Amino acid sequence: MRLLPALLLILLALPGCGGDSAPVSLNEIPIEPGLTVYEGAEETALDNAIMATESAFGVGPKKAEIQYLWMPETVNREQVDRFYRSALAEGGWDMDDAAAPGMGRWKRNSSAGQQVLVLNAVPVTSGDGHIMIIILAEEA
Repeated sequence: MRLLPALLLILLALPGCGGDSAPVSLNEIPIEPGLTVYEGAEETALDNAIMATESAFGVGPKKAEIQYLWMPETVNREQVDRFYRSALAEGGWDMDDAAAPGMGRWKRNSSAGQQVLVLNAVPVTSGDGHIMIIILAEEA
């Protein structure tokens, strides 16, 4: 009879054995100190960039969280890339080497499935800087 409680404990522990953590939301992804939240990102050009990014990287548009960040010309893109490579690696993200130049793509397993994080910098026509689009989604 003592075997039954022990078996129940083992069965309850099994789902957690995979090491997958809870899914993260976009507000848990750190923002590089040189970037600021961009509030005016409702332009059609950005919508097209988002759709192209979602399509190119296989993220589900209905399951995506999207954030826009302003990256002024005074911020070095390599510095931003280094920050995200380090910060995301610490958060359990694996960089995807298949990412297109100028974009970054990371994956992580969670208890709800695989999550994908895409970074894409879109230049502003006036040349003042870039808008960094961050998309967090479940893999399609």
